[in-house]
Amino acid sequence: MRLSDLEKETIIRFNEEEETAVILTYNLDWKKKLEKLSKKTNYVRFIRKVPDNGVVFEVPKVLVTLADIP
Repeated sequence: MRLSDLEKETIIRFNEEEETAVILTYNLDWKKKLEKLSKKTNYVRFIRKVPDNGVVFEVPKVLVTLADIP
């Protein structure tokens, strides 16, 4: 069974103990950016593909930020 577009989420998961975050995404722009960073650096790491063209990456938690609204 294929996922609908509504089910194709981007999930960023981290905890207070570990220094890394895990990103699961189906979004094409996010996938391209994460793939590019993983080839360019050694701190963004591809983990695996998931069904329906999703991917999982591990990134340093410091890269996960919330932008301030001006």
